[in-house]
Amino acid sequence: MNARHETMIWLAALACAAFAARRMSGADETTVRSMSASGSVAVPTPMEEDSLEALESTVADGNVFRLARRPAAVAFALRDGRPMMSAPPPPPVPKVALTLKAIIGGPPWEGVIEGFPGHDGATVVRSGDKIDRFDVRTIDRDIVVIQSPDSTYRLSLKRQW
Repeated sequence: MNARHETMIWLAALACAAFAARRMSGADETTVRSMSASGSVAVPTPMEEDSLEALESTVADGNVFRLARRPAAVAFALRDGRPMMSAPPPPPVPKVALTLKAIIGGPPWEGVIEGFPGHDGATVVRSGDKIDRFDVRTIDRDIVVIQSPDSTYRLSLKRQW
């Protein structure tokens, strides 16, 4: 930026400041009020003594925070003067991912299963075994049936192509 541009910018800023000072010094109360009606200057009006009570009743009676502007259909229950909130339902227990890795032997069969909670790696199971909350119902040459309190797992070996 050269010196000529900088001088022009300073002169424009000085002219704007002088214009604003002249305009504000000649303004009286009626001019300011007429300017606020046009939207250029807003002058706050003094508050009355009972205006807060009137606003409070407007908010409380008008349900201004509800879209329908009417009270809720279900009333809030109070305990010791405080709202009583119900606890959210517990999250569902994630389903366990059991994987049948192998079936060993002949009758009686044994299965090698991964994915039991609290057990690292694979676990060898037989018919009738109980591991945590899982019951091993039957083991056949290609399928293992395991019963849990909420579901039944039918595990089979992955077939190769």
